[in-house]
Amino acid sequence: MSEWLWTVILLVALLGFFLLRESRRASAVEKWIVSRGLSRRFPVPPEGPQPAANLVARLSTHGARRWGIVLEGIQDGVPVTVAEHESSTSVNSPPAWFTIVTWPIEGASGRVFMHRGTGSRVLADAAQAIGNAVREPLYDALGLSTEGQGAHVETPGVWTVYGDPGVRDGWLTPQKMLELDAWPHGGSFVREDGHGAWRVQGMITVANLEKLPGQFAAARNLLQVSTF
Repeated sequence: MSEWLWTVILLVALLGFFLLRESRRASAVEKWIVSRGLSRRFPVPPEGPQPAANLVARLSTHGARRWGIVLEGIQDGVPVTVAEHESSTSVNSPPAWFTIVTWPIEGASGRVFMHRGTGSRVLADAAQAIGNAVREPLYDALGLSTEGQGAHVETPGVWTVYGDPGVRDGWLTPQKMLELDAWPHGGSFVREDGHGAWRVQGMITVANLEKLPGQFAAARNLLQVSTF
């Protein structure tokens, strides 16, 4: 048997394996969400579920390339969307899968978004000094959004928080900064015009969903405005 035919057989076998694994993952997720307050949204709109699609664009240079499993429902009495999507972290990196959790935040206005360990501050400051023509491609290469780069705060825990100073500082109190630095689950956040979102790398799995209730409650508390 010729070499090219063996190659075709191998590729077909690999494709079948990945399709079977994906089918089993989706089936396990659908079984898990029964009686858990969540349901699968299908089909997913071509532009992605809202507000998740808009919020992904705040946390990724190019937004979502495509969408996978999208779950919707009620958690702790709050409407929530859990949506996996493929996204590139930078122009030179291969695409990866992420999961974003979104929910409404009453009274949230303006925009605050934050990443942890998103690149060298030296490079960012150099881009700021050089000007827009160089700053935008440099931030694009780092996988960062250029929006709001003129207004940022860095925490001792290496979080960089962007946003209009009036909006950002109303949320980022000293206590909130301590809470942000103590966040143990990774990912990035955005708080914008009535919604909050937490995005983390990886696809939706039953193992990840098992952790959702506790993580969601903590993320909601983190993005709320301090009342003291």
